Amino acid sequence: MNSSIGIFISKVSEGNISDIRLISRENSFSGRVEVLYDGEWGTVCDDGWDINDAHVVCRYLGFVYATAAYGNAYYGHGVGRVLLSDVACYGNESYISDCQYEAFGNHDCGHSKDAGVACNGHNKRDIRLVDGSFYYGRVEVLNNREWGTVCNDFWDINDARVVCRQLGFQSASAAYHGAYYGQGSGPIWMDNVNCSGYESYLSQCSHNGFGNHDCSHPEDAAVRCEGALLEVLTCNFENSFCGFTQPIDNDLNWNQSASDFKEPGPSLFDHTYETPEGHYIYVECKSGLTGDKARLQSPPFLPGGIYCVELYYHMNGKSVGSLHIYAQTSSLGNAVWSVHGSIDDQWHVGQIEVTGYATTQVVFEAVLGSTDTDVIAIDDIKIAAGKCNPIDADVTTSIMSKLQTYQIKKNQVYTLR
Repeated sequence: MNSSIGIFISKVSEGNISDIRLISRENSFSGRVEVLYDGEWGTVCDDGWDINDAHVVCRYLGFVYATAAYGNAYYGHGVGRVLLSDVACYGNESYISDCQYEAFGNHDCGHSKDAGVACNGHNKRDIRLVDGSFYYGRVEVLNNREWGTVCNDFWDINDARVVCRQLGFQSASAAYHGAYYGQGSGPIWMDNVNCSGYESYLSQCSHNGFGNHDCSHPEDAAVRCEGALLEVLTCNFENSFCGFTQPIDNDLNWNQSASDFKEPGPSLFDHTYETPEGHYIYVECKSGLTGDKARLQSPPFLPGGIYCVELYYHMNGKSVGSLHIYAQTSSLGNAVWSVHGSIDDQWHVGQIEVTGYATTQVVFEAVLGSTDTDVIAIDDIKIAAGKCNPIDADVTTSIMSKLQTYQIKKNQVYTLR
């Protein structure tokens, strides 16, 4: 697709990347990633591009987090030079120039591999958390297209609550003084902030006026937020795995398909578009042995609260194995949702509620059956904060303390924990 909309943001304070923008026809929160280097705009190669890199781009643009990382010029081919390649971020960096990458202009990519991102859709360009994580860090606000810090004079939990709610969290658990998450650079924009705790934006609170202060950066204010964000992750597998990863010790891997096979694959093709061109991911029994496992891991959750995990799945064949969902923290633990055996040649929906912590990952696991023509496929995964909305799902449940097994149909058993 050709592109026409760009998002421009403030100048980066480190390295020679002085600006970042997203180019897209669709909206202001997704697009092809372009960086400004020594006065020249250029694209980013998708080699190594993943959700952690996308998080850094989105947070820098003022969003809370990324929902997807795209490759293969999903938002159209750029022009000019490809400036960055093999970007490797941890996800908590303040700037993309803080991440590892190949030397500028050193790549083997064409514009058919231009990288893109989708951000969470709620543009918070006037406030962000820096040098921490999604939910804690130094508070910085945007004024006149330049990021600056907030002085900790009179900074308290009411101020922190406003910051956190503005970022999409439910509340705050702490307000920090004394550059708790490190000293910022550049201007100090706000001082003597005095919120009641109910304001929608920090700028609505009483303060000295932008740029009026008697502080230095050792007095930079910070917060820790709590409670769930509105949405963590959705993926239709059209162009990428959206930050889902596959463990290196997998017996076999999930594959992305545009309906490469008809039998025993879904007769309706993918679930999202129901077309031969639509994509989903699948595991084929002919690729492995009976009992082999293929796991798919989500990025770690943001902390706090209940999350609804929803997916569409397809299981068809003479001896299909099983599909499981785990809520993994320090170890994989027990499955919280399972379905066994062949169902039919249709897509089915399932839901499960899990409790999210800072280290929680949702793990989808396919276990192969004994017939080499069987297929297990999944599509349209959604992980969202809050309880699951009632739908006509095959299984909708919260985590239960006791094992419960239900015989739903012949050759089909749902196991809930």
